[in-house]
Amino acid sequence: MAKRANGSGTLFRRNGWYYAKLFVNGAWMRKALDTRERTEARSRLNDLARGYDLSDEERLAALAVHLKPKTARRSFEEAWTEFCRAPENIAQSDNARKDNKTIWDGFMRWLFGQNKPRSRLNCKAAHPNADRLDDITERIASEFVEWIKVNRSPETANNYVRVLKRIWNLNGADPNPWARFRKFRVEPTQRRALSKEEVDMLIEKADGELKTLFTVGAYTGMRLGDCQRLRWEMVCGDRIMVRTSKTKRLAGIPIHPVLAKALGKPKGGGYVMPEIAAWPEWRMSEAIQAHFAACGFEQPQKRPGYKRKMGVVGFHSLRSTFITRLGAAGVPLAVVREMVGHVSEEMSQRYFRADDAMARRAIAALG
Repeated sequence: MAKRANGSGTLFRRNGWYYAKLFVNGAWMRKALDTRERTEARSRLNDLARGYDLSDEERLAALAVHLKPKTARRSFEEAWTEFCRAPENIAQSDNARKDNKTIWDGFMRWLFGQNKPRSRLNCKAAHPNADRLDDITERIASEFVEWIKVNRSPETANNYVRVLKRIWNLNGADPNPWARFRKFRVEPTQRRALSKEEVDMLIEKADGELKTLFTVGAYTGMRLGDCQRLRWEMVCGDRIMVRTSKTKRLAGIPIHPVLAKALGKPKGGGYVMPEIAAWPEWRMSEAIQAHFAACGFEQPQKRPGYKRKMGVVGFHSLRSTFITRLGAAGVPLAVVREMVGHVSEEMSQRYFRADDAMARRAIAALG
């Protein structure tokens, strides 16, 4: 189609559907064409553009009513609603939706300010007058990225940029102020596996429900949140049946005799550790770190690019140890995957760590 001062347009696709983008009275406007066929979309685009080169202001105004205004002018509330309605987001897990909401709320708090107890993201209002997507320029986006890099890890900063870029894309922002940011380098962090003696010491030196918590973690490999919220209804005879909070996979884990003794006689219902189940995340984190310190484990160290200290041991080390010991015993990765609720065997393989004894046995097997 020939380019015209008024009415020049083009086609673009989103999720398989065609849209028209037309230049009307000095501004880009968009309209859904309700077709997946390019030939039909081209025909409808020409119908919309026909007559725009005329000087009939009333005709331009009448047609403009049927066109969708530039979507980047949406309010933040409208933009978030549109993002949540996207098909790829509707199919997400609860945890993924929660993570996206956390990121969006974090950006909103940076714009308008926050001062909450115990929050690491307290800040003054950076741009309290912003209320629409197109109010966020590249300069403002750069300010936020620099701030989040200082206050969170590089991996978290990458997640913020990734989600915010998707929100602006899904709302038709052109240009997208987040598009130019590249991923920040992330140094891999891995909790080291523990020896049998270290696991025994962690359990023996713990008291009350904390002792039960470490026993459950050591003999099931479950994540901390799943251990904390373990219910008696999940203890089914000789195994624990749990739907993991992260991947939503149903995992069946046989109960080891040591764990059976720690759990005691099954009760009718409720949490296995009711006191710990009521703890907020910060209290749980402090209690576990304090117990590792009391047992003489390595203390967290400051790492370049991270505001918080990072530890090489923690509750997740029990999960790594569980998977490593299963692998050392010759349990197939497919079985390990089903027990710990991993999405793929490749994820289970990432947790497997060969210790020195295993390496020596492998060399000896060469003959």
